[in-house]
Amino acid sequence: MPAGTLGQGFGAVLQQQGLAPMPRPEGLDLLADHDQYLQQRVRACHDLWHLVTGFPPTLPGEVALNAFSARQLRQPGPALLLAADLLARAHLADTSPDLADAAGFGLQLGGICVPLLAQRWEEGWQEPLAAWRQRLGIAEALRRSPFASVPA
Repeated sequence: MPAGTLGQGFGAVLQQQGLAPMPRPEGLDLLADHDQYLQQRVRACHDLWHLVTGFPPTLPGEVALNAFSARQLRQPGPALLLAADLLARAHLADTSPDLADAAGFGLQLGGICVPLLAQRWEEGWQEPLAAWRQRLGIAEALRRSPFASVPA
């Protein structure tokens, strides 16, 4: 993929972390309901959402993505993870950014961003990541991200 595209960025993230894209699950047409498909989709897109939101694969980045997901998905899983993240903050060493700041920014970004679950990422691998962020309505907010100065 050309440099700066969603596909190139996602490929780089997977390579840096020693991961591979999740294969298309068998039997998607046989799932009992739409919720099961959506749960699969959320899991498959987790690392892609890290890239798009600019949240690194660090503890603060995971906290921010949990907060983002709690705001966007309105499901108990991300909200419970976020609560556990904030409780753990009392027993952990300081992080950069602070976990509370990461959670706050994740909640804020989740409210600004158009729903990530509704995006057809597979149709836009060749589009610039910056264009995706603009279309999602988060380009300006990411300039104020507590992760903007954190190395990936």
